[in-house]
Amino acid sequence: MKVDDDVRLKVLSALFQSDAIEPNYSHIAEISGLDIKTVRNSLFFLEKEGIIDNYSPMLDVKKLGFNHNHVIVTQFEFDNESQEKEMRDKIMKEIPNMYLVSECDGPGLMNTFHVGIYRTHKERHDLVTKASQKLRLRRFIKQKMSIPLFERYHMNSPSKTIIKILMKERGL
Repeated sequence: MKVDDDVRLKVLSALFQSDAIEPNYSHIAEISGLDIKTVRNSLFFLEKEGIIDNYSPMLDVKKLGFNHNHVIVTQFEFDNESQEKEMRDKIMKEIPNMYLVSECDGPGLMNTFHVGIYRTHKERHDLVTKASQKLRLRRFIKQKMSIPLFERYHMNSPSKTIIKILMKERGL
């Protein structure tokens, strides 16, 4: 048994299709075309191997009032790597709405890509401004671009995307 063999990929694909918070073996078996025992054993195996580490709900964030995804691309100039890491951690702590911070390619310096979700554009502006002032970020910022993300036409999680790629490569 391998974590990425055909049977496990079918189980993972069915699990994503069912948007399960807890695995419903019979529903996954129906979607995947596998028997319930195979589904159950596969899920236990995938959990043991760390491929599945939890089952969590998929929220419709708009129903909770969070209508504005926003990307901020910033070019910083820090004195050293430890200062860079410290500031990145402080930014995430100060702006809890940010759910992704990543370095990105760009000309020189340190380029970051921040993605957050907010109720309104004003909320984003106020939180970012307050954090920038508190952390005195302006002294490090060389360039900044803020990009609102509008309606999502189609979005998969990275996990769901990887399963689709592997299944397509295998002709499943």
